[in-house]
Amino acid sequence: MRGGDRPPLGHAGLNWCLDHLGAGGGGVDLADWSGKYRGQLYAGYLGKRFSKKYLLAAIYTGRTLVAALFILMPITPTTVILFSIAMGSLWLATVPLTSGLVAHIYGLRYMGTLYGIVFFSHQLGSFLGVWLGGRMYDAFGDYTMVWWIGVGVGAFSAIVHLPVKEQPLAARTA
Repeated sequence: MRGGDRPPLGHAGLNWCLDHLGAGGGGVDLADWSGKYRGQLYAGYLGKRFSKKYLLAAIYTGRTLVAALFILMPITPTTVILFSIAMGSLWLATVPLTSGLVAHIYGLRYMGTLYGIVFFSHQLGSFLGVWLGGRMYDAFGDYTMVWWIGVGVGAFSAIVHLPVKEQPLAARTA
């Protein structure tokens, strides 16, 4: 079984992989869940010491590489668990860096509104990704194209963060 046979990311996708291998998904959920919190805490720690835009680019690059490797590897309980640990650690690691970058550039006065827009755009993208993934599965019979589009979006996300100016807006306009 290769990448096109497995559904995209998420709780159901990883459990589906393990169920089709005859294993339960509890270990994957635990690996994914615990990685999310470790990744966020470590990213927040690094964000106080290093450039947030470069850290974000590195996280998106890491996600891209992990997903590409997962697509190319045969599906086994070990590869699914390793993928869960790696992607879990990277998945929400962008949250403290993104919110820190928004606060640093625009200040705290409009932080709630601006981060709300950022968060909403991510939710909209998530909805569209799942919906289009289902449409593509219906059209092509597997998830291969969905996975590779995800890899492309990850690469684009890494690149788009590089030109961000990490200066407060007030300092740039003064």
